[in-house]
Amino acid sequence: MIIQNYLLISLRNLIKNRVFIGINVFGMGIAIACSVIAYLNFRSNLYFDAHHEHAGGVYRVSAIREVASEEKSNASVPVPLGAAIRANAGDVKTVMRYYPSRIQVSVKDDLAPVLLSYVDPEFFKVFTFRFLSGKPTALEHQSAIFLSASASKRLYGTTDVLGKTVRQVTPAGEVKEYEIAAVFEDQPITSSFQGDAFVAYDNYFGTGSRDRDDWSQVNNLFVQIEHPERIAALEKQLQTYRDNVNPVAKNYQVKRFYLEPFAGMAQRDSRSGFAGALTTASTPFPIVIALALMALLMLAIACFNLTNTLVAISTKRLKEIGLRKVMGSERIHLVIQFIGEAVLICFVSFLIGLGMSDLLVLAWNEMWPFLKLELKLIENIDVLLFLGAVVLVTGTLSGVYPAFYVSRFQPAQILKGKIEIGGTNYFTRTLLVLQFAFSVTALFFSIAFYQNSLFQKNFPLGFAHSEVLVVPVKSETEFDKMRNTLIHQPGVAAMGGSADHVFSTRTTLPVTCNGIDIEADLLRVGEGYRSTLGFELLEGRDFNPASENDRKESVIITQDLAEGFAPASALDKTITINDSVKLYVIGVIKDVYSRGMWKEKVPMVLRYTGKENYRNLIVHTSGEKAAGVAAYMKKQWSELFPGRPYMGYRMDEIINVAEDVNRNVTSIFTFLAIVALLLSIAGLYSSVSLNIARRLKEVGIRKVFGASIAQIIWATNVQFVAILTLSMLAGCWLGSMLVGVMMKQIWTYYQAGNIVTFSVSVITVLWLACIMIGSKVYQAASENPIHALREE
Repeated sequence: MIIQNYLLISLRNLIKNRVFIGINVFGMGIAIACSVIAYLNFRSNLYFDAHHEHAGGVYRVSAIREVASEEKSNASVPVPLGAAIRANAGDVKTVMRYYPSRIQVSVKDDLAPVLLSYVDPEFFKVFTFRFLSGKPTALEHQSAIFLSASASKRLYGTTDVLGKTVRQVTPAGEVKEYEIAAVFEDQPITSSFQGDAFVAYDNYFGTGSRDRDDWSQVNNLFVQIEHPERIAALEKQLQTYRDNVNPVAKNYQVKRFYLEPFAGMAQRDSRSGFAGALTTASTPFPIVIALALMALLMLAIACFNLTNTLVAISTKRLKEIGLRKVMGSERIHLVIQFIGEAVLICFVSFLIGLGMSDLLVLAWNEMWPFLKLELKLIENIDVLLFLGAVVLVTGTLSGVYPAFYVSRFQPAQILKGKIEIGGTNYFTRTLLVLQFAFSVTALFFSIAFYQNSLFQKNFPLGFAHSEVLVVPVKSETEFDKMRNTLIHQPGVAAMGGSADHVFSTRTTLPVTCNGIDIEADLLRVGEGYRSTLGFELLEGRDFNPASENDRKESVIITQDLAEGFAPASALDKTITINDSVKLYVIGVIKDVYSRGMWKEKVPMVLRYTGKENYRNLIVHTSGEKAAGVAAYMKKQWSELFPGRPYMGYRMDEIINVAEDVNRNVTSIFTFLAIVALLLSIAGLYSSVSLNIARRLKEVGIRKVFGASIAQIIWATNVQFVAILTLSMLAGCWLGSMLVGVMMKQIWTYYQAGNIVTFSVSVITVLWLACIMIGSKVYQAASENPIHALREE
């Protein structure tokens, strides 16, 4: 009965203040929904690869490679190393090679892209795959192929596909047939092994020029060891294979091999951007941090706002508290009731937040399709437990201060009207400062990432990309055929050919000049490549196709490489690559950011190559006609090479990834900033309203003595000016610090917050706060003072 009475009293008071409570419920609901997204993302990152039940004792064989006296870790190792370990390492229980590749398969009259992985049959004994049909042992047959459920449905419309034939179409137009021997459930998004299909690794040697004894070819290699104490001995044994690698792979000098535990591999790959990793990494660390930060900021703001609101509402309940104390209620009963009301508000917010969570999960998966989240409460009880903990913690934290603060007054003071709860409390001021500081931080994030998107969009990468189309070719004949169809096509400004290409293929190796070693990218390019890509020539000249010297021993280098060798001009200087090949510098071009804004730029060497080595046709178009030229090229390809997949692409497709990241992060923090500012303004409105109600008599007296409305607004709210000033300074400082840290985790070249970011954040918050405070105080100051004085 007592509990029922407490509940009725609580509901009555909440309904009486439904506007303020409604704002808090809505804000807390959004905060809880954000925390659900953050928890799901954290959970998937924490339990990445945890579903592989028999992966204990599995290690990835990795290498420390040395280039230009600098050591770097690399997850790829030579292909023959797997067979060598299988034949000679008795401590190894299982050896599993892994190499994923994008292929095209023929379905009826169409070509469909498929991610095919070459693996050893033991792969399915160690790593967990759920089979809908077929058996994992079937992969022992070289002609067998395993398809995922989604790939089966996409290609055939059903998962009942055992025995059907899959035809792989190679870039050269050759056809290789496989028989579907098994269908497996799609791997969870938290698996390192994503893909549509798997075949026996021996098929890897039947494509292209791959040789099982070629130590210059690389893949990812996993081994399973029963006795961990033997790891040191195995690593020592692995070093004997360095002599097989280094003589034949000048650009892949191995200093030592080592074993890296499979447990936690995906998380380490994500944090360090591990070179040579062919597996899927876990959620990028900056995104995990951004989500956690967003959820914490939202929950903190919602808690602060609810605390301020409950304190403000308590002024209307002083007589209730006094009467209940007179009737024998103990303080602990009042404390429990006030905390219970806060928990009840958070529980209602939890119900609303669950509904919002589904919408936010859909929006999140739309923004980051490679980070697909799933909200399955029944299957994942830990999510419900997490939400329950959030409700209890936020409710308790929000209600504990109002409960103990209001319940401490004596009934005699309350009933005599000597108790006043106002805006002079240091605790509520602190909450307002933190609340607005976090709101400014969120706003700072939003503006900073928007500015960074503009900065990176106009960042001079050193080459044209927005108007460049690339078509891979396999021979000089294909290059000439495609080039001839485009010569008179409107919109085509220039064309060139190459064996390598920016953002595509390159060889990284040490370049020596004047006794100085510098790691650089070597690109084999042909006639017209430099001008088509827009590499700006600073010194010297371009390649001359008619010059035999240019074909054999001339190179063009980037400015940063030239400056690294000597402060004087690098023209006509001799450089050495692979410790033996001597070449002469005939030109210097402006620096090229061949790795975009994600990684630090690497110096570049352009070396001339003939048409017989061309593997790319580069087409520079006029901007407004790029789409039309791309469509025309695809049509011409299908006519010239029927049955061959068209693999052309726009270079902007790669560059625009950075813009997508900026846009998504900006959207996230813009949403956060809007909600945070609404909650903060609501909290400020509560405090200002309480302050005005407490000082109505003072306002009336000031007006009687001739004070203007502006003077009254200043005199009664100077404390809020101080609160806003302090919160904006704190928020901008926190925002600039966090933005810098987060952007540094994502990019190498970026623009963090600046004076514009600071100014826009401050002006926006000031404008909103001034409108709210000014309107409330103006309304009170405009009333006839006699009403306030007569009420007294």
